Amino acid sequence: MVVIVLLALLLVGTRITAYRPRPLLVPEEPAPLVPTRPGVALDDVLDEAEAELRDVRITEILVCDDEILVGHTEGTLDLHVPWPVARAQTIDRLHLWRMAERPLTAFHSPAHGLDGIADEQSGRFLARKTASDAG
Repeated sequence: MVVIVLLALLLVGTRITAYRPRPLLVPEEPAPLVPTRPGVALDDVLDEAEAELRDVRITEILVCDDEILVGHTEGTLDLHVPWPVARAQTIDRLHLWRMAERPLTAFHSPAHGLDGIADEQSGRFLARKTASDAG
């Protein structure tokens, strides 16, 4: 009799813990998607940009190993993204901007040593170190 009661308690206890509500995992705020990870906000980059071209549209995206060549209505931007996950995110972001025909801003910011393309509406941008800083 005692064995049956112990088994019943064990089964009930196991069921209670099995159906316990699981804690909700709250995702962290996504990190800014910048292949060069300069740690600077888009507003700061654009405030000190030497040149800006507005209403730029992406026309082509070419990927070869770690290099991504972005053709847009005002020229090209080449990005070196050696990390596979970051490269996939970058390509996804570019395709999203291209399919949505998103008006973007191409910029050259010597103060931050960056050239890039930005979506001012979302605050996201992709950039590379300028040739003089790429060493």
